Amino acid sequence: MMMKFFPQKFLRDFLLFMVLMTIGTSQGQSIWTNTIDGTNPATANPFTSGDVNDSDITVSGIGRGSGISANAGADRYNATGFTTSASIDANDYFSFTLTPVGSAKINFSSFAFTTQRSNTGPVSGIVKSSLDNYSATIGAVFTIGTAANTSTITLTDAAYQNIASAITFRVYYYKANGGTGTASINDFVFSGTVSSAVINTPSPTSLAFGNVTTNTNSVSKSFTVSGTGISGSIAVAVPAPYQVSSNSTTGFASSFNLAAAGGTVYVRFSPTVTGSQPATVTLSAAGATNKTVALTGTGVLPPSLTTTTHSYGPFCNGIANTLSVAFTTQGTFDNTDFHVQISDANGIFTNTQTNIIGTGTLSPVTASFPAGLAPGNYKIRMLQVSNSSVLTFSANDNGSAINVSSNTWTGTTNSDWNTAANWSCGVVPTGAMAAVIAQVANPAIVSGNMTANAAALTVNTGATLVVTGGSNLNLTDALNVANGGTATFENNSNLIQQNNVVNQGTVNIHRNSSSLYNLDYTIWSAPTTGTQTLKAFSPNTLDERFYVYNTAQNAYSNYTSTSGIFGSNPNAVTFTAAKGYLIRMPDGLPAGQTTTFNGLFTGTPNNGAVTLPLSTGGNRYNAVGNPYPSPINIWDFIDANAGNLDNGTLYFWRKTNNPAETTYATITKLAYNANTAAGGDTGLAVFAGNTAQWTINTGQGFFVKAAPAATSLVFNNTMRRAANNNQFFKTAATASPVEPEISRFSLNLSDNANAFGQTVIGYTNVTTNNLDYGWDGLLLNDGDLAIYTKADNTKLAIQARAGFSVQDVVPVSYKAVNGGNITLSLNNFEGLFSNQNIYLKDKTLNTIHNLKSGSYVFTTEAGTFENRFEIVYENSVLSTPDFDANQVVVYKQNHALHINSGNTVLSGIKIFDISGRLVYEQNNVDATEAVISNLNVSQQVLIVQLITAANTTVSKKIIY
Repeated sequence: MMMKFFPQKFLRDFLLFMVLMTIGTSQGQSIWTNTIDGTNPATANPFTSGDVNDSDITVSGIGRGSGISANAGADRYNATGFTTSASIDANDYFSFTLTPVGSAKINFSSFAFTTQRSNTGPVSGIVKSSLDNYSATIGAVFTIGTAANTSTITLTDAAYQNIASAITFRVYYYKANGGTGTASINDFVFSGTVSSAVINTPSPTSLAFGNVTTNTNSVSKSFTVSGTGISGSIAVAVPAPYQVSSNSTTGFASSFNLAAAGGTVYVRFSPTVTGSQPATVTLSAAGATNKTVALTGTGVLPPSLTTTTHSYGPFCNGIANTLSVAFTTQGTFDNTDFHVQISDANGIFTNTQTNIIGTGTLSPVTASFPAGLAPGNYKIRMLQVSNSSVLTFSANDNGSAINVSSNTWTGTTNSDWNTAANWSCGVVPTGAMAAVIAQVANPAIVSGNMTANAAALTVNTGATLVVTGGSNLNLTDALNVANGGTATFENNSNLIQQNNVVNQGTVNIHRNSSSLYNLDYTIWSAPTTGTQTLKAFSPNTLDERFYVYNTAQNAYSNYTSTSGIFGSNPNAVTFTAAKGYLIRMPDGLPAGQTTTFNGLFTGTPNNGAVTLPLSTGGNRYNAVGNPYPSPINIWDFIDANAGNLDNGTLYFWRKTNNPAETTYATITKLAYNANTAAGGDTGLAVFAGNTAQWTINTGQGFFVKAAPAATSLVFNNTMRRAANNNQFFKTAATASPVEPEISRFSLNLSDNANAFGQTVIGYTNVTTNNLDYGWDGLLLNDGDLAIYTKADNTKLAIQARAGFSVQDVVPVSYKAVNGGNITLSLNNFEGLFSNQNIYLKDKTLNTIHNLKSGSYVFTTEAGTFENRFEIVYENSVLSTPDFDANQVVVYKQNHALHINSGNTVLSGIKIFDISGRLVYEQNNVDATEAVISNLNVSQQVLIVQLITAANTTVSKKIIY
């Protein structure tokens, strides 16, 4: 028998400690271990002293089979009587039993034990378990030595997981060298985990439902719960009047089963009686301790409201009134805010928290009856909104209709719109007040350059409304003219509307043309839509003198045009909104004197958004027009069409019927480029001041050039202004965009034949020296004379440049169909040019002229010249240039040959024909100009030779 000494015990315990550490870190934690200490542990069968095990299992202690017997030995469980056979004896074993407590489950990872034998003890061992009635060996055969040795059996297979009942392991020893040999297990450890059934604490642990109306269901509230080591499910149960569900809106009952892992539980309170009704949700699972969630709620009677019967009104639309609304309550409300709700004009309420006109906590509630209600019959009632957004409406209303009527014209005193006594409500209508013009003795007249206002305006059958020149009618909403009613807008009056509403009925809109000759034209655009034809608008104009512009062919087309673009005969073509029509004056007017055409548009006045498709064919010019019965702001129009206009330039027809004169005036956000051709008002008197307030008048047609990818031109009510004049443009009286700092001047070009051209140069803090949309005006000139500048190689009638600098240089170009003397003059100047000189530099004659001191007269040949002139702002000394052909102007006019040598004095002139034959000679000229009227030659090419006093010779060719 081997004796155990302290050093051996120390070594054994140390080895066991190392095994435990290894197992604890790599295979799980110890669930049962025993170091088997004591003088003679084997005397106990089983030996339980020193067992350390998981609280959720019970253990048997180490025991032994009936084939072996105890043998004395300290600090070990020692036995003798082991079989000497090479195979095990079914009764020669050490046993270990582990039993889960309740619903606990064991998940094994390993079984480690220390073995030792005497010299004649058994040398081999195996491990088996009760799972298969000890039939299969677990792991490999292990060897038992005379020295302490640790063996580890791995138990990670699925068979050893989730063990829910008692399991026994047996360690069989065999192959003893003698029947009296001994062997022991000195210590052991089972490693793994033990999972027990636990319902974790719910969150939250209480739910408060507050006041809930009896016989209704509350909004559900919820808590979450989770389970650990639970078999099956978690049972959820609650007593009435509560129900539980796994869904927030459906499936509510007294109980249901939740998944073992847990989840969300929804609770609903459905009281049938009043009073406080606490309860508890119970959560239970096999082997687990129950958990609970506390519930509180109070059943209350359903709240109800009764509106006290009361008669109110009648009221006038547009005038606010104060109401005192009484009510009574029954039941319980969870807050004290009560609201007064108003119906629609037909007495019908919406079952939503809308149209609230008063709020209070006690009866009565003060309510503000709105001023802007449309005429009709209204009612009011009380409502209340609970903290859970449940609406409670009064079952009744105030009991009688509250009549709201329009402010109706009575004409009691006179015809003056602005007299309060002429209106049924005793006040003049405002923009928030619907008005009705009734059939009475005195018609309603807006006069005296005033602006009349109303929300919506109705003109009844037989009633008359007149807006005189200089006055305006400003409506928030629609104008409705009944059949048989009359609404007339005289020349220079306006109808302005704010909202995009549809007008109804027919109005008469008068619009006068400029004073024109009998063969002159105007581009018109109708402010109305309806059945009025072009011929009905101007019945005395010849049929072939109504035109539309054919963009694709760059020409005007009438009803005889093969393109068919005009449509049928003018007596069958109606006006299209925003389209421009070129119409000649009525036929038969006296020749040689001017006449104003009194245009009359009849139809429904245009309002709201108006669009007109743009053509991008040909030169892309489109004849368009103002579609409204009021002026439109030019800046707003240009800005709204930034994607559809080619640089935002507008062109207006400004001449009499004379092909030698330019047809159009030009306007941009910077300036107006005038056309002073005879006939009509040039508009020069009003083109000063803030360009941001310039407008396009009612009935006015004009031209725009479509951008290459343009689609449609757009108009809207925000462009509309109140301006009263008979010119193309006028400074508006209403608010307009803020104008940047602008300084500008215009240059006029004219000749003795009344040909005219103008260009404008301006400086701002928002533009550049390149093309600026809406600011630079593209040149459109079909006359005999033109003056222009260029930016980005584009010809401009109006050029906007960057901030001013005295070093700036602006090249100025011109076109002259005929040679001769031409005058270039400063027309007007504004801004910083009030104190800044403007110089014209003539690079041909090498001179600088201050245009503020007077006009500059020069002689030119026919043609286009882009390198002769510059505008500069400093007067610098110029050197005297050599005399050359560029300084010489030779042209034919009225059968005479005109010669101008600039600043160089001539001493002689010789003229040769193309063969070199001298046909004319003049000596002692002693002048810079000469006119040769006695030249007796046929039409041919001539060579003019000029000799200076310095005997310099220059020759020029001319077709005579």
